[in-house]
Amino acid sequence: MKQLIFCLAILLSLNGFTQQQKIEWHTDVNNAVNISLQTGKPLFFFFTGSDWCGWCKKLVKEVFVKEEFKAWASKNNSC
Repeated sequence: MKQLIFCLAILLSLNGFTQQQKIEWHTDVNNAVNISLQTGKPLFFFFTGSDWCGWCKKLVKEVFVKEEFKAWASKNNSC
């Protein structure tokens, strides 16, 4: 039983470390283009102008907060 609790504690702590990596969104297009040209990585544009847009909220909820996207973004992050 103690081993199970120990393993769960380790897994939960590792999950906490992965959540600390925050994705940095560049808001200056010229700066983002320059970084893209320097690193050879593609640009990913996310246009939103309001917090009430249903489709924007859905995109954030179903894509940007998923672990698969976070892993992809961390791997392909230019910073």
